[in-house]
Amino acid sequence: MQPGKMKWIAACAMLVAFAMESGSPARAQDAPAAEDRKGLTLTFESLAPGAKREFPDSRSTRLVALFVPEGEAPSAFTPAGPFRATFEGNLNVRLRTFVKFSAEGRGKLMFSVGGKRVLETSGNDLSKVISGEVRLGKGKNHIVAVYESPTSADANLRLLWSSKTWQPEPVPSSAFTHTVVDPSVAKSLQIREGRALFAQFRCVKCHAAPELAGRSKKDGMPELAMDAPSLADAGARFNRAWLAAWINNPHALRPNAHMPRLFQANGLDPRASDIAAYLASLGKETGATAPPANASDGGRLFANLQCIACHTPPDAKDDPARVPLAYVRAKFKPEPLRQYLLRPEVHYAWNPMPNFHLSDADAGSLAAYLLSGGKDLPGDNAGDPAKGKQLIASVGCLNCHAIGSDKSTATFPALSTLSTNHLNQGCLASDAAARANAPEFDLTDAQRASLIAFLGTDRLSLGVRAAPEFAERQIDALRCTACHARDGGESLLAQSLEAESQALHAKFPNPPASEHDLLAADQHPPMLTWAGEKLRPQWMAHFIAGQIPYQPRFYLRARMPSFPAQAELIAIGLAEEHGCAPSLSPNPKPDEKLAAIGRVLCGKVPNQGFSCVQCHAAADQTPFAAFEAPAINLQYIAPRLRHDYYTRWLRNPPRIDPTTKMPTFEDDEGKTGLPPFDHNGTKQFEAVWQYLLEADRLQPPQ
Repeated sequence: MQPGKMKWIAACAMLVAFAMESGSPARAQDAPAAEDRKGLTLTFESLAPGAKREFPDSRSTRLVALFVPEGEAPSAFTPAGPFRATFEGNLNVRLRTFVKFSAEGRGKLMFSVGGKRVLETSGNDLSKVISGEVRLGKGKNHIVAVYESPTSADANLRLLWSSKTWQPEPVPSSAFTHTVVDPSVAKSLQIREGRALFAQFRCVKCHAAPELAGRSKKDGMPELAMDAPSLADAGARFNRAWLAAWINNPHALRPNAHMPRLFQANGLDPRASDIAAYLASLGKETGATAPPANASDGGRLFANLQCIACHTPPDAKDDPARVPLAYVRAKFKPEPLRQYLLRPEVHYAWNPMPNFHLSDADAGSLAAYLLSGGKDLPGDNAGDPAKGKQLIASVGCLNCHAIGSDKSTATFPALSTLSTNHLNQGCLASDAAARANAPEFDLTDAQRASLIAFLGTDRLSLGVRAAPEFAERQIDALRCTACHARDGGESLLAQSLEAESQALHAKFPNPPASEHDLLAADQHPPMLTWAGEKLRPQWMAHFIAGQIPYQPRFYLRARMPSFPAQAELIAIGLAEEHGCAPSLSPNPKPDEKLAAIGRVLCGKVPNQGFSCVQCHAAADQTPFAAFEAPAINLQYIAPRLRHDYYTRWLRNPPRIDPTTKMPTFEDDEGKTGLPPFDHNGTKQFEAVWQYLLEADRLQPPQ
């Protein structure tokens, strides 16, 4: 090898080593030990006089951060009022490093590393105290943060760190791990899981909960308001044979179905046929015929929308973690399927199937693809509609499903009357014989134990909202991390589903992109790690609900679907989880003088601008040289982003997202290569922000 080339390789190695700065959190490939879990253990304790502690209120959390609005409960199992929150786990770094810790918020904080208290601060501004330099050893560093809320006012905490090479920033979630070794903590996690399952299986629809008396739906556990698909016009939408098979045994068609099996007979129970016959009589088909559509176009759309994140394709082997599409052809009539794809929430507000805002043509093509494969079911014309109408009221179907004004005649014991003997019978019994004549939910032993553990509490937690916990449950339930990377881990589409995704794209290839398409080479959706402190909560809520009239990342073939029923509380929960206020005042008017400077800084004039418009469109001006890295239009940035996140991002984008194409513009001393404000990066970035505040009035740089 030539000496010059060896020197070049050595220099690259040094640059790589420098990039892997010792204070950086462990990467996804630096996987923690098998017994470790991501995040920290967070334990709440009420400090209200006379408060009783039924069991330790512990759960996992991603960050040393929280925001609890005054008057709200800090968690599902801790009442409103003053509280203590203890975060415990490990802070992991790749190499030994020296950092300083600080905090934002109000209240009282004591923070220890390796058993040594390094930061203690209190009052209405926790940022007034900064720790001395703290040595972090390579690998795990045990940490404990004990926070006490103010007796009145919002509780607010964010733990920050800094070093000689980076300014104060939140300690990233990817740096934290913990191990559950305390049996009482494990019990608390089991009870929390039981509470989630109780809502997921809609137990309260049959078993009245006196614990919810006097509580509004807004204050209680949000999932208790979940509806189930309306059956008012089921016959116009669904095929009779599928209705019979589904009612007979939902888990045979969809292993992860939440609907229970009501009849335990071998084969097709005649009662299922009766109910199917009645449902098939409801509603009238419109007679409309779907316009001609191409199944291959639908397959291409299926691949581009990344539907395999939640579904197995019609002709694929079932995956218990995803909803199979093998019986779509057996279930839907063609035109109702197209209508369903256009607006999945019409008959089911909490439908986990989101709205992709398809065009009529796209919905037709996707329906054609879904109907082109899959399985059929044998016909069933044996049922008696009159018997079915009586059964659907008497067995409890109408406790969850709506059919006009029809009411359920089924009765079940209230939660307050359930005893240990009840839990050994019926739907929670471990023995199959003891579950006879009870709804069969196909529970695992672990799920059954979790539900029993939860039902053993006072169940007052059902009346508590706890937005951050709701947001985390929904991220799991809606499979957000199937598409989005988070907390240092890749999305499922980039891991276990990558081969399947590539095969699907190979089967349904996209046409060659034209020079005007501005599609990004990297088609990965944005990571979710910092969403709670990145996005303005009101904008985030509108975006998740599908109420933003533009597509921010127009350069992705995939598109963000909408979840209108869950949107507002997901946005609130993510903000509070990051220690950020769940609502913000509207952005102020821009400073015209600074905005004028910012406009120049965004331009492409040599030695005067950062050339932002190379990749970013500015209002109606397209980027002049985006190549394979187009970016969000400049006029959409200020309405989307929190100001503090924007500033942190511009200081060092790759530190927040190592995969970003956005370059770093300032050096370790905060200086840029441009002259305004004596090369001061912070002041220049603020001038750019003032320009971005012009939003829909923004004028492109010259």
